[in-house]
Amino acid sequence: MKIASLVFLLTILIGCTETKEATNFKQKAVTHKTVALLPANPFFILSEQERIKIGQDNMNESEQKLSFMVQQNIHKWFTKNQKLYKVSIQDINITNTLLFQSGMSFMEYKLLPKQEIAKRLNVDIVVFCNVILSKKYTDTEYEIASFLAWPIGSNFRVVLETGVVDKTSSQILWQKNYMPTGKNHEDIFRILERMLKTAAADFPYKK
Repeated sequence: MKIASLVFLLTILIGCTETKEATNFKQKAVTHKTVALLPANPFFILSEQERIKIGQDNMNESEQKLSFMVQQNIHKWFTKNQKLYKVSIQDINITNTLLFQSGMSFMEYKLLPKQEIAKRLNVDIVVFCNVILSKKYTDTEYEIASFLAWPIGSNFRVVLETGVVDKTSSQILWQKNYMPTGKNHEDIFRILERMLKTAAADFPYKK
């Protein structure tokens, strides 16, 4: 399982950006009426030495900060485009309340199958976002920049993957990956905002 996950991540990082659509997507899509936008799943591709230098507490804090920032940002673009969609969007405040009201931790949330999450949220489909980050950097950069302040450049990669899962199965019905198109030395938040705007425009539930 770990090997398969690593191959999947490396495939994305070398430029796999095509849209993938399940053969039964169109058949299922006609029955979908409601969608929830989930907190993102960040993946930090780092060596063990790099993780030790950053520290687990800082890693956890960065994961949660990035996760909810991505959710808020894509929700902003989805609501702006709501009139273009044939599905209604659940407010993320309701989404997060339903997800975490029982005291579930962020780590526990990350392990939940998307199909189960859709059932808990009482929606037909959920949109997930995976944010994959990797970087080679010097020891000095640990001292002068926080994990989420790293600039995009020749030694840094950020990839956004979005996908749709419905409440009837664990199958990914639709997914698309986005690579950075910005200039060097832009921060993560700025480049992600552009990719999330594009992702909302690409959402395959147009009227």
